[in-house]
Order: sequence, then C-alpha cells, then structure tokens
Amino acid sequence: MPAHAERESQQGPIDILSDTKGVDMHPYLDRVLARIQANWYKRIPESARGPTMKKGKLLIGFRVIKDGKITDLHYIESSGDIELDQAAYSGVIDSSPLPPLPIEGCQFLVLQLHFHYNPVRGDVSQKRDNTYPLVPCVTTNINFVGQVAVAVFPLTAQVPTGAKQQFLPAVTRDMDSAVTWSLSGKGCAASTCGVISADGLYTAPIRIPNPATITVTATSVNMPTESGSATVTIVQSRPSN
Repeated sequence: MPAHAERESQQGPIDILSDTKGVDMHPYLDRVLARIQANWYKRIPESARGPTMKKGKLLIGFRVIKDGKITDLHYIESSGDIELDQAAYSGVIDSSPLPPLPIEGCQFLVLQLHFHYNPVRGDVSQKRDNTYPLVPCVTTNINFVGQVAVAVFPLTAQVPTGAKQQFLPAVTRDMDSAVTWSLSGKGCAASTCGVISADGLYTAPIRIPNPATITVTATSVNMPTESGSATVTIVQSRPSN
C-alpha cells in the first residue's frame, strides 16, 4: 500500500465539544488534523507498521486556547497498548501550538480526537452521535463526569546517575489535567531519590541508592485520591571520554 494511502486509512475523526458560536470550523479542523497527523506518524511504533501491523484505537481529549496552545491533554479511552497510546499522546503534544482560534469571544475550543491504528473496513464509523452537551467556550473550569484515572509515561525507565528523564501524565476523564509529582524509594529519601520538577522532568541522584529502584508518582490535583506511577532504575553513568 502506498505510504499516503496507509496514512489516510489511519486517520480518525475529530469531535467538537464546545460552542463554536455558529462559526464553520471545517477549514480550521482540517489544519489541526493535518498537523497532529504529521506528528503522530513520526511517533508510530514499529509494532504498528509492517509486517506486524498491530491494531488499536483510542480517544484523546484536549483544549485549544485562543492563541493555539494545547492544554488539558488527557486520555478518554485507551487502546490498551502503552506504545500505541503514547505515540498518539506525543503526537498531540508535538503539535502545540496550533493555529489561533478563528472564533471571536471564545477563550478555548474543547476537542476529542479518535486515533485508529490499521483499521479494516467497518472499524471506523464516519457518523457519530455527539451525546456530550456543548460546553460554553468562555467557561474557565471544565470537568467531565466519570471516573478519574492517572497514568504516567513511560511506565519504566533506566536513568544514569545525574541524568534526566521526562515523564508525562495522562489524566482520564478530567479536563483539568494538573498533577503534582513526588518521588519515593526504599533505599532513599528526599533528594537522595533525585529531583522532579513541576512539569515532570526527573533528575537522577548522583549516587545509586540501594535498592536502585525509585517510584515516580503523579497525583491528580482535582482528585488527590487518584494517582499513577512509574518505576525508575538508577544505573551508573558512563564516564565521559
């Protein structure tokens, strides 16, 4: 199959969940899809390409604020495969900022995007019933009703002493995706476990703790009882030549 045809077959539809004040959004959404699609293809894992051609579908929600920046990125439905989920999630992150919103008087646009890996005929329905009530585009705080779940990507990582690793949170069914980060380990405490910034950038300690395993935890700000974690193994850094 030609590369272009393969890419077309993987494109999923995009849904608008907020009021557009009667503005025709098709030209804007075409640009949004083109940008996200291009960045997604760069991230698609080998398992979803030939000859394996792994299948999967997922749904990601996010908000585009007036200047085009993407905020509140979260999973609504997972494919059940970490690699497939993370490729789509990263493709959206890489696309920010998008073009500015073409709607006067709106602070943001709420979208959800369907990602399909290697669908066959009938997997992708072009007709969807939007059962969500439209969100006023001047609301400053949006919450979806439903269970909140938090995940951290990557789930595991080996980080050399003193090196850095970026972690990404995914908050399901919660349009305010803010999280707080924390570190813990049986063989360390406080800074001896390393340091993690407010945006999930982890810096490993300069000495390997014993045991060398550290847990990175993201906790939902809106739902402090909900959290997700990843496991880091600290390894010795290679001496520079």
